[in-house]
This record gives sequence, C-alpha cells and structure tokens, in this order.
Amino acid sequence: MHRDPGASPLLTAHRGLSSRAPENTLAAFERAIAAGADMLEMDVHLTADDRVVVIHDRTLQRTTTGNGAVRSYTSREISAFDAGSWFDPQFSTERVPMLEDVLALASGRCRVNVELKSHLFHRESPGNFERLVLDVVRRCGMLDQTILTSFDRRIVRTLRTIEPAVTTGILYHWNRDLFRRPSEIAASCDASVFICSVSQLSPAFLADAQSAGIAVAVYTVNEPAEARRLSDLGVDGIITDATDIIRSSISAR
Repeated sequence: MHRDPGASPLLTAHRGLSSRAPENTLAAFERAIAAGADMLEMDVHLTADDRVVVIHDRTLQRTTTGNGAVRSYTSREISAFDAGSWFDPQFSTERVPMLEDVLALASGRCRVNVELKSHLFHRESPGNFERLVLDVVRRCGMLDQTILTSFDRRIVRTLRTIEPAVTTGILYHWNRDLFRRPSEIAASCDASVFICSVSQLSPAFLADAQSAGIAVAVYTVNEPAEARRLSDLGVDGIITDATDIIRSSISAR
C-alpha cells in the first residue's frame, strides 16, 4: 500500500466505478478495472448460510429489490434479487455478488480492499466473520493481493491473529478516535494502513502515520483538483467513485 517515490497514489475504486454503474456489482468492478483502478474497494456481510456477500448496507432495500437484513436471507435467495435497476434499468440483470465472484474477476488484474462491516446492535460471534472472509480470500489465492479493513478494531485485531500474513487497514471513526493519532489507532489493532475521509486528513495526521511506517489512504475523492492536492501532499492511496476521471487527472499530471 505504500507509494513508491515519484509514483502516483494507489487509485482505489470505491464500490467499483460507482459513478457509472450500480455500486458493489460485477458491472461496477469490471468498469473500474477497465478505467485503470489499481484496487477495487468493496463491503461485505454474511448471509443466513454463512456466505460472504458483497453489499454495503446491513439491509437489502436501498440497492436491491429485496427487503430486510442481508443476514436473514440465504445466498440463493439473495441471488434472485435485482441489484442494478435502482441505478439504471440497463443494469437489471446485475445481482449481488459473492466475494469469490469479485476476487475471481480481480485476480491477476488488480488488488482488492475488502471492508468487513460491523453494526453495533447486530454483531457476529467473535471470529466467525473474520474466519469466513479469510477462508474465501485464501481459497481464491488472493491473500497477497488483498487488504482487509474495518472501522471495528476488534475485527482488525482478530484478522491479524487468525492470519498474521494478511494486510489490514483501520478506518478512522470520528467519534471513537477523536484526538487520537493515526499511529496510535493503527498500533491498537496491528494495522499497517490508516484510512480516513478527505475532511479528516491533516498534514499532521499524514506526517504522524508516515513517521510510523503506516500507509495512508483517503476517501471519497471525486474532484480532480482535490486528487492532485492529495497527490502533492503525499498520500499513498486515493479512494474514488470516479476512477475514470481521477485516473485521467493524475496521469495527465
């Protein structure tokens, strides 16, 4: 995740090319790779039959024709829902992908950033979610091409305990992490990447992380001028909905 001297920041497609296709679908991920993404970012939950499914929300209704909690449906039931029409009717055949589907798409083409979602009142039993995600990543042969991230320090710590070779990242939580330095936050869960929003990043934050050998990625950057500013500032990664626009901007620079 560290940026090489003289190189551009690592460009990560936020839920795929989500400005051009429905988020977290194979269509969005394929378009992101074609647009030059270095990494695909996605969110995962568990289904009723313990499959790892790629979707942002705990519930289905915002981005699919389903309704209710993802955890209440089997993977077969979820695969029947339309996950694209909400964005545009041309994507009506898109379905909620399993994690292995996205890893297969990315294998040999780009890296992946898998965010494990955590919900205060709907927590998984300790270690279960983490083991299931790691099992998929290992089975797909993508451990060395994957970073596993979360807002939840417990999840990040558990991932490192189960698989010391995995690269992990911690997302900055404005409430819990207020007044804490990136190096302190990362050290608390043995993460090697610190991720925050563009509004949370400061030169002091960046300097602290880099002095501790922690890579820094920033979300969600959709304006070329902002991307160029962050590149000049020295961030290691930029997370964007508009991979095509930001790639062109950085490449031209």
